[in-house]
Amino acid sequence: MAASLGAHEILGLHEVLTCMINDCNTLQLYKGHCKDPQLTQMLDNQLQFGIQSYNSLVSILQQTGKQQAIPYRTVKSTASTQPTYGLSQPEPMTISMLVNELDDRDISSAMLGLHKAGAHGKMMAALECADPILRRALQQASINSSEQAYEVWYYMNQRGYYQVPTMKEVTTQTMIHTYQPVTTPPSTGGTVMGNGNQIVSQNGVSTGTTVHSNQAVGSIMSPNEIPTQSTGYYPGTTTAGSQGGFPSSLGGTLPTQNASSIFSNHDTQTTGHLPHQE
Repeated sequence: MAASLGAHEILGLHEVLTCMINDCNTLQLYKGHCKDPQLTQMLDNQLQFGIQSYNSLVSILQQTGKQQAIPYRTVKSTASTQPTYGLSQPEPMTISMLVNELDDRDISSAMLGLHKAGAHGKMMAALECADPILRRALQQASINSSEQAYEVWYYMNQRGYYQVPTMKEVTTQTMIHTYQPVTTPPSTGGTVMGNGNQIVSQNGVSTGTTVHSNQAVGSIMSPNEIPTQSTGYYPGTTTAGSQGGFPSSLGGTLPTQNASSIFSNHDTQTTGHLPHQE
């Protein structure tokens, strides 16, 4: 009789549930060292939700209760609040050698790490899960961890614990506007690839043959044809009055040699290539 769950699912859920137990135990340890009341409340709420989420996933796995994961809700919504950008005299960081030296930044940073790792691990388990109910529960659990991570991160950001460096505005805008939307669908006669390459199609079916934009489609070579025109730019190819075979827009002229003569130490008057001259 076949099992109701795959071996990979069971092992993946074992990892997820073990990590959830460890996360709750770790939050229990941190709770007694919090000094900020807001951080204490956040940690306590996340701890209670972690216990509830663990019980819910066990219930779904063992089919002993409701078959739907619960979503996480922050105590105070941060969706409409903008984070703070830029660096402003960040404090130096180092390792705390004694447990009594742990401060609110240490605790919140550790909480952030737990939730980020949890989001990653739960989503990886969901991607390998065949059962649709468990898959959806793990997906929701991953989203919950990401929401908790952002809640902690926003707390750290507002207190200067986690500052966000920025680039110059001109650099930011240049990178943003480098990517442009597609406004025209590809032509049925051929698909443009990158800058200058084109897929040649016949009757709407791609032949898999590429041609440079500076080459006529009718000049595509068959296996037995000798090329009679330039097929593109090659480093080191030079002609009279040209500069390295680069296009005129870069200060040179177009190369006029045949593709068979681009190598200076080969005999181009024979069918094959002679050995390199010493």
